[in-house]
Amino acid sequence: LGSCLEINDDGALVQSINGVAGGFTIDLNAHIDDYLPSTSTVGFMVYIRDQDEVIMMDRGGLAISPGTETFLRLNKKSVTRLGEPHGTCDNVESQFNKYGTHYNTVRECIIETLVLTMFDACECMPWYAAERLYMLNKTDMLDSGYTILDCLSAANGDEDEEDACYEDDGSSKKRRSLDSLKRLNLDLIKSTTRPKRDIYDDYESTWITNETVYDTKYAPYICGFVLQKTCVSFINDYLQKGLLEFDNCAEPCSFNEWEVDMSTTLFPPTEKYYNNFLKSKTGNYTLEYARENLARIHIYYDDLKIDVIVQEPAYKIQNFIAEFGGTVDLFIGFSFFTVFQLVEIAIAACIKRCRGKTQPKPKSPKKEKSTDSTLR
Repeated sequence: LGSCLEINDDGALVQSINGVAGGFTIDLNAHIDDYLPSTSTVGFMVYIRDQDEVIMMDRGGLAISPGTETFLRLNKKSVTRLGEPHGTCDNVESQFNKYGTHYNTVRECIIETLVLTMFDACECMPWYAAERLYMLNKTDMLDSGYTILDCLSAANGDEDEEDACYEDDGSSKKRRSLDSLKRLNLDLIKSTTRPKRDIYDDYESTWITNETVYDTKYAPYICGFVLQKTCVSFINDYLQKGLLEFDNCAEPCSFNEWEVDMSTTLFPPTEKYYNNFLKSKTGNYTLEYARENLARIHIYYDDLKIDVIVQEPAYKIQNFIAEFGGTVDLFIGFSFFTVFQLVEIAIAACIKRCRGKTQPKPKSPKKEKSTDSTLR
């Protein structure tokens, strides 16, 4: 499993000068003599992430080999996507975020679902997930010892009670899960090959509770090495059968991502360099030892800038109005001035008509009969 070292986890380190000189440099020692005989790969895994991003140790990362000097040049992008009705992005907050608010990517959503499925199936989870939940004071679902499988078993086939097992009502006995997991969970209850934690407790309890390996405060929540491997293999069978789906996983509407350019060279470069600058710092080991164990990593921004990518509608209502107005003006000479004139004429006609209805017509004067008579 190895040791995990978080650097700049609180965001205190800020690069103010572009290039390698203004970046972060670290020398690492792999101590390959301490590796297990069954270890097939030596070196380091480097994860580049945001401070509030969730990292699952068995997914992704950049492999760094001992005996190399590695340059990791970063380029940060800030991406904003459109939601409904233009796109399908959805901001779903992660259960494992450490700082601020972080929305799951599709990859993180799948990993989080697998971790929660492992807890449902095997009553434990990988150490890095248990540690994060413990640090965030979110261990209520682990402390209860009551999983979704227990809830579904108690429902005895009642669909309403089964659906209630997935409702997030604040109870420590119920946790929200993806709807697509219900079919899997019901099948897990019937499974006779499901690896349960109590089978492996006696075998792995000694090294799990060892304070030099894990903090004993969250050790009760983690899977041992053998159980974790067995449980992952068990869940992968369900994946291959199509019983575990991730239809509800969508890309977030806003997130940061990094492009990483990696280049490597020999380290230490020469015996003279090692003797003059490194030998006294590494315990006076030989150059052969240094090239089998040591690695130097540079992490830096070549340009102090952020590429901002914002998704916008390709066609807005303003575009329609402009194109419609231009078309009718071109063919029939119609414009907004014409509209205003028509409105003015219509208003004037209405006023005239209204006045004609409300004002009484003037009476015509009566003609007086002539009293003058003429004898003929």
